[in-house]
Amino acid sequence: MSEPTPSTSRSAPIVRVRGSATLEVEPELARFTVEVGAQAKDRRLTLERLTNRNDTIRERIQEFGEAVTEMSSSALRVRPVLRDRRNERVSNYHGHVRLHAAMSDFDALGGLLPELANQELTEVRGPWWRLRTDSPVYARARSQAAREAVERARVYAEALGARLTGLVELADVGLSSEHANTHVREMSASYGDAPGAPPAPGGARSAGATDTSPAPLNLEPEQIEVSARLEATFTMSQPDEL
Repeated sequence: MSEPTPSTSRSAPIVRVRGSATLEVEPELARFTVEVGAQAKDRRLTLERLTNRNDTIRERIQEFGEAVTEMSSSALRVRPVLRDRRNERVSNYHGHVRLHAAMSDFDALGGLLPELANQELTEVRGPWWRLRTDSPVYARARSQAAREAVERARVYAEALGARLTGLVELADVGLSSEHANTHVREMSASYGDAPGAPPAPGGARSAGATDTSPAPLNLEPEQIEVSARLEATFTMSQPDEL
C-alpha cells in the first residue's frame, strides 16, 4: 500500500491593509440662519409683524433664484410677557421665527447678509461652509483611498516575491458613516440685533433708520478637508523562499 503524498496546495495567503486620502477643496455652499423677532401689546399684532418680516426676508432671499439651494423655517415661538404673574396680567407678546438657508453664490451672499441684518429685530448667523451632499469630492476621496490600499498591498506582496491575486474584502473603517469622513473648519459670525432686544450701541441699525445700506462683506471661504479611510484584504500568491 503506497503512502499518501503530502498535499502541494495551501490556502492562499492574505495581506490586509488600510488606505486613506485627504483632500482640501473649496466649499460649494454657504449656510446661514436668520432669526426674526416681533413684539407688541396685542397677540394678533405680534403675529402680523412676525409674518410680514418673515415674508420680507424669504422674498428677498428667493430673489437669488437657483443660487439658493436650501430654505426652511423652524423655531416659531410666540409667548406672553407677564407683568403680574399672580393675576396673569400680560404686558406684551414676544415672537420669533428662524429661517435656514444655503447659497452657492458667495459674492451675492456678501451683500445679502448685512442687508438682512439691517432689518428690524433681525439677527443673522453664519456663514458655515459646506459641500453638497452629492458632491463628487466624496467619490474622489474614496477612489484615492482605494488606489492607495491596492498600491500598499502590492508593495507588501512584491517585497516577499509574491503578487496580488484577488480581493477578499473592502470596507470603510468602522463602517459607521455613510460618507467619507468630512471635517469642516467653520467660521461663523453674528450680525444685527437679537430678536426682541433693543439695538446695541454702534450695532446694525434697523430698517427705516436714516443711515445708508450697510457695505457688503468681503467673504473669504475656508477650504474644507475631506478624508476617506478604508480597510482592504487581498489574497496573494505564495511568496518565494523567505
